[in-house]
Order: sequence, then structure tokens, then C-alpha cells
Amino acid sequence: QFQPRGDFRNDSNHGDNHQGDNDVMNRGSRNHSESGRGGRRGGVGGGIFRGGPPNRGDDRLTRADALWNERLMQIMGPTHEIPQTDNTERKFLSQCRLYIGNLVDCSEEELIEMFKPYGEVSENFLNKEKMFAFIRLDYRANAEKAKRELDGQMRKGRMLKIRFAPIAAAIKVKNLTPFVSNELLEYAFSIFGDIERCQVMVDERGNSTGEGVIEFSRKNAASNALKRCSEGCFFLTR
Repeated sequence: QFQPRGDFRNDSNHGDNHQGDNDVMNRGSRNHSESGRGGRRGGVGGGIFRGGPPNRGDDRLTRADALWNERLMQIMGPTHEIPQTDNTERKFLSQCRLYIGNLVDCSEEELIEMFKPYGEVSENFLNKEKMFAFIRLDYRANAEKAKRELDGQMRKGRMLKIRFAPIAAAIKVKNLTPFVSNELLEYAFSIFGDIERCQVMVDERGNSTGEGVIEFSRKNAASNALKRCSEGCFFLTR
């Protein structure tokens, strides 16, 4: 089962967040080989990924379907050969994006200067008429520090409102079997596009809860994942 996490609208919606539900099948047998992080890994028994485009009732494939099949073929193989996830912290991720409200009479230059002490700035969006902006900092820790220190400060008679912007290119996955690890989940969904963060949720004992969150770099990748898995089936098997 797939559930979109975050909305697929543009920034003019002031960071509001909507959710919806979509269903997809996910099957796999239980395996007790532990992964280094959330969830469990598939065993060494030569598991493969299976999936495919929706059944159109004929043999004709669109260009998108052909690309989909090609990507699926590329990731088929034993689950024990999945590469380890690179844990190096990347810069300018979606989770480093802040919403700033109550910006009275502010220019882009002033906005950038306000956040310069907290790290590098990669992008900004300013709506002077509605007095709000979005800005993306280099690292999550820097964004958290900026939010902590600037939120509630008085500026030109108005109290600044700093919030983390919703991640519009994220989806929530349910019904994961216990052997699905962070690595397996990321590897499988990488066919839809570049992934910024992928995590299988675990309980206090470190056991998978059967849910995971996938944050893509682009909205169209998340939309494509939802569309493909809603119209067809996407299996993770061992």
C-alpha cells in the first residue's frame, strides 16, 4: 500500500500538506538476516525484484513502459548483492528547506543576508505581496539552528514565523515484509528517480514496522512511483 506524504502542489500553497491513499501489493517471505539499519535484509538465496507496467490488453508498449521494463531488468538480481547505502550527508536536500512567514518589506538580498550566518544558500523564493518566502540551506543541522534562532524574532513590527517546508516529493510505503531493509527499499524505488532519503521504520527493538518513507529529489519521480504502483503491481521478493 502506498500513501503520498506531502502534497504535489507548488510553493504558493504556503507549505500546507495533504495526504491521500493508494494501494499496491508487496510480497516476500520472512528472513532473519539482520540489516545494519532499519528492517531486515533478504537472504543469500538469489532473490529478485519483480514488477511491471499495467496490463493494457495488447502487446504494444509506450515509450514510458519500455523504459520502465528496462529499469526493472537492470535491478533484477540476488538481494545479497545490493550495494550498501551511502551515508555521507548530502547538501541542499529537501529536508533543509525552510518556510518564512511575516516578511514585511523584504528584498531577496535581505533574505539571503538573514540566513548567511547559518550556512550556504542554494535557492530562495520570495513573495513580497503575501509576505512569505522559502529558502534552502546546505545541511539539516544548519536549517534547524536557523529555525531555532530566528523563529519568533521581531522584524519591522512583525514576528517572524519559521517552519520546515513540507517535502512534496515523498511517499509513505506500507505492508513491507520483515526482510525489506533500507538498502533494498532504496534500490527498488531508485528506478523511479534519484532518492534523497529512504528509511524503513522500526520499533523500539529495531524490528521493522512494515512501513517506510522514500524522499525523492523531484516531484515527478514521486508522482511516477505512485502512478506505476497504483495502476500495476510492484513486488519485492526474495
